[in-house]
Amino acid sequence: MTKWLLALLLGSFVCCLPGRPTYRALCIRHFASPIYNPVARQARLEGDVPVRVSVGADGKVENTVVLPTEAHKLLQKEASENVRRWTFEPNGKQEFTITYEFRLVKPEVEGFSPTAVSLDFPSYVYVTCNLRTIDTSQTRTGRSH
Repeated sequence: MTKWLLALLLGSFVCCLPGRPTYRALCIRHFASPIYNPVARQARLEGDVPVRVSVGADGKVENTVVLPTEAHKLLQKEASENVRRWTFEPNGKQEFTITYEFRLVKPEVEGFSPTAVSLDFPSYVYVTCNLRTIDTSQTRTGRSH
């Protein structure tokens, strides 16, 4: 118990030393759900897209830069455009890197929603999509119009 308390106090002291960067929490005010680009889905494209995000003092995204990746340009564009629609609580200018993981469900799962999104902020946005396209021409009984 004493060692734990000493480590906690020492860690707090080191974080407060002059010249040490202080951490300011980023709090999301508005999160826009990404989509899985339909063309990318049909082409069965998957990939990880790391994006460097600059947030202004007002909480609005000022700039995004897609970092080197092998992911297709369609996925890169969706990730960059999506994070630009986010807003944060004003807390000074800040930067962070977030990685969008675009994955397709294999094999196709009956009844799985078209796109599922989960957020592990500030590290990841997981975008999962069913390969199966949803046939909107079918009624609830399964008959065509």
